[in-house]
Amino acid sequence: MSKNPNITDYEIGIIKALIDIEIPNQEILGCINHYRGNIKNHINSGRIPDIKQGRIGKEIMALSEREARDFLERYSTFELKADGLESLLSHTNLTLHIKENEKIEFKKSFHGFKNWDKVLKPIQGMANNCGGYIFFGIEEKDEINKDHEGGKILGLEEKQVNYFNVDSREISNHLNSYFQEEIKIERFEREIEGKTICVLRVYESDNKPIINKNGEIFYRYNGQVAKIQKLDLVRILRQQQEKNVMLTLNKHLETILKNGVENSAILNIQTGDVSGKSGNFLIEKELLKDIHFIKEGHFVEKNGAPALILRGEIKPIDNIGTVTSVHIPKSINETEIYRCFFNQDEISPQEAKEYLKTLSESQMYWLPIRYFMKKANLSLEETLIFFETLKQETQKSKNVEKKISNLQKNDPQKENNCLFLDQIKNQAKLTTFIKKDSDIEKIARSILSLEPQDFEVSYIIQEVKSLYDFCRENEKKTQISIVRKAIAYIDKILFDQRLMEKEVKNQMEHYSKVEKSKNIP
Repeated sequence: MSKNPNITDYEIGIIKALIDIEIPNQEILGCINHYRGNIKNHINSGRIPDIKQGRIGKEIMALSEREARDFLERYSTFELKADGLESLLSHTNLTLHIKENEKIEFKKSFHGFKNWDKVLKPIQGMANNCGGYIFFGIEEKDEINKDHEGGKILGLEEKQVNYFNVDSREISNHLNSYFQEEIKIERFEREIEGKTICVLRVYESDNKPIINKNGEIFYRYNGQVAKIQKLDLVRILRQQQEKNVMLTLNKHLETILKNGVENSAILNIQTGDVSGKSGNFLIEKELLKDIHFIKEGHFVEKNGAPALILRGEIKPIDNIGTVTSVHIPKSINETEIYRCFFNQDEISPQEAKEYLKTLSESQMYWLPIRYFMKKANLSLEETLIFFETLKQETQKSKNVEKKISNLQKNDPQKENNCLFLDQIKNQAKLTTFIKKDSDIEKIARSILSLEPQDFEVSYIIQEVKSLYDFCRENEKKTQISIVRKAIAYIDKILFDQRLMEKEVKNQMEHYSKVEKSKNIP
């Protein structure tokens, strides 16, 4: 046994073997600590040179190169380079040199991304571990020669390849319907000696653990996917906690440095005490329970956006200090944006700009932008300039660019689907016509076919709200997209109408002034 109680003979043998094949010290350290799991058991960087120079485990023999490479494949935490996939496809006589392990899984066939056991479960397992590759068109074992080293290349039929190359939105819909967090994947198609295989790369999740719709957590172990073991779940949760602490601390430091130390203050969200360079002030405890900080970057179906509006006025307590009296604060998320639109709330121009900022960074393309433009007293040109400025300041510039494109194209455009036009003109309750999911799209497209004279404003707003609520309550995540588009179309019509009314009003006022001036002697 090794005389060092903090490292085992096996680990010393592996480290020596990795040194022999010239793996960098830092990568060896990462592999060993990944193998150890719990961060409390991690070794420090000094152990590698100690072993290399014989200060630790001098009497321990290095393991074989094959064992070292297997260990590296299982526990490496380093990203593969651009040619990483090609190196995995190295083969002889239609047999890959790699075999199934913690990061590699073989499937003989592929029948679509909705398949739970064959596709979704291994995706979840790999995302919860350190990522990996799923090869389709590869057999795990040769039934004739069970002792062969790697996966046998069978190839896929053309129909199966077509299943693999479906639209990305369809894949996203399947993933979103099963998992609560986003999973990043990448698809590849390769031809090997006339046989087509497909490869799915699954990236390690930044938001572990990924939980499926049944509340289960699957994890990729060596050669199989299984429900996560308690120790692995505890390790993941601890790592996420440590990561979140560091992210929060770094975020605070970035904010302080950005604003300047002299302009920054710290809010204790339990006591309401706000401490700054020049002194303290207090937010009443009764108001604190209504303040909710929303996790940044989660402006999706059910989560909020990183925005908070505090409204109210400063009221003195005495001659010494003051306290901020705050109106009920708002977290600006999807629910709040639509609530404000459906209710046609009266909000200040500054508040409207906060809504615009939040929705501009949203992943969703269809949102009632123009309502908030009007409330912010911004013209189309001014809004585009506002969004261009935001694009330079946010990490979600692609989402902002989509909103700019939306306005420039004057989307959404009118469609031509009159299936429910008569019902709308007669102010019928549209949700009563929903018998199956396809009816939701038909109703939404009928709304997208309306002319301003075809509907009464309060009625149509109530109906699109009912459709939207129906989709949310019944988890119609596929159909809600076309409903959002219908809402955006109504928003556009109302904006155009109000813009025209404003122009007519301005012209009438101008005409009145001109007429009055004629009567002045």
